Amino acid sequence: MIIGAWHIARIGNHWYDIAKQQLEKMIASGLMDAADCILVNLAGFHGYSVPDFLYGQKKIIIIGSSRFEEDVRPLLKALQEQAKQNPTAKMFFIHGKGATTGTFSPPNAVDYWREYMSHFAIDRWQESVVALEEHDISGVEWRPNKETLGIDKPGGHFTGGFFWMNAKYLSEVCPPLDKYVDEIWAQSCLRCGGPCKPEALIPHKRSALEFFIGHANPKVNCFHNFGYKTDLYHFCAHPHLYRKEKDKEEVMTKSLWQIYGQHQGKLSDKWISYLSRYEDLFASYQGEPISLLEIGVQNGGSVELWAKYFKKAIRIVGVDINPKCGELVFDDPRIRVVVGDATNEEVQNTIMGDFDIIIDDGSHYDADIIKGFSTWFKRLKPEGIYVVEDMHCCQASAPVNGVNRFVEIAKELAHNQQVVPQNIFSVEFLNSMVIVHKRLPEDCGLGSRFIAGQTSTIVDLKRLHGSTL
Repeated sequence: MIIGAWHIARIGNHWYDIAKQQLEKMIASGLMDAADCILVNLAGFHGYSVPDFLYGQKKIIIIGSSRFEEDVRPLLKALQEQAKQNPTAKMFFIHGKGATTGTFSPPNAVDYWREYMSHFAIDRWQESVVALEEHDISGVEWRPNKETLGIDKPGGHFTGGFFWMNAKYLSEVCPPLDKYVDEIWAQSCLRCGGPCKPEALIPHKRSALEFFIGHANPKVNCFHNFGYKTDLYHFCAHPHLYRKEKDKEEVMTKSLWQIYGQHQGKLSDKWISYLSRYEDLFASYQGEPISLLEIGVQNGGSVELWAKYFKKAIRIVGVDINPKCGELVFDDPRIRVVVGDATNEEVQNTIMGDFDIIIDDGSHYDADIIKGFSTWFKRLKPEGIYVVEDMHCCQASAPVNGVNRFVEIAKELAHNQQVVPQNIFSVEFLNSMVIVHKRLPEDCGLGSRFIAGQTSTIVDLKRLHGSTL
């Protein structure tokens, strides 16, 4: 189970754009799809009005609207209550870093910082889920108390405040939030080291919130740390700054044949010719952060094997109409199985985001193949690949024939010079398999004519250079 907490501070000039971008990241990375629910606190001066980009987001639970001065306190309290009710859950916390800040130098530096933290907490969320098997909390820029507060006290905090944690740690080890904050305030001000005056109560309680998660001396997984003396606001937002050292090494890859031959998990059934074609077809995707959808799960071996082959994949989603598939358990947190008819609109709406690879290994009925393609191809990203397996199961006498439908698409592609339907780049037929490649619209047409050379003694074609005639 995954439970999230998202603090939206509705103040400043660009809080709306920040929050909307964070939602888009959660959808694109598959985190929204994987989460069971995400608690949202709407803080600031906009009352209880809900931002329009949250409409229709079924995983979102608005816990309330708080004063800006209360900061993340109501949200952390709600998350701690959820942790008590769901002790085995993996939890994450994010917020709109930079919504209230616009004075850092150079320009946009705080946006770079937010992108840096989002890269690990959202884009690569599945790595934190795995890390929490052996750690209590996970994030970037961990600062021990001795380094930041100058006190020899266990614990610390993640600078910037994006992190993942185990529910058990949050509920059983961490003290009740209100008790912790009140005691910290009563003992001393975290910033000045002296007693706080009554009028300073709220600001310094906000300070204490940042250190709450590290108070109980947790086992920490820190993906990356620039170091306390490094000015966090002066690094550039380039992916190479976001990666751990291990990502600089070459990805040790195995062929699909090797992975199948060594597989000891759930059963998978593929024709040998398919494996040979997939080896060439998917080689360039193997080390990329892709999303894959497979229609037809059966015993679960196929999605399990795809997860092994695509080590950097963000998510592997399987859809099957058999209710028993919902009972399958996978060790890899990137794998998710949805039970239902893949051609059903309600089932499709439960699966968010688009995919780089879609494989139809479902019912093999003509009507399902055609309906599935007409629906799911729209959810295929540009540069994506759509595969239909076992086309030999199609019935030649069927009123609507699956093979004939793809032949018709191929004819349309061959006869259209510039306007190509559905951004289809190519249709490939193999024994019992159809492969459809998708591209951007400008890459699907013939483009303009390119005339090279100087001499044209038979037909003068120079005038046609650059034309679409």
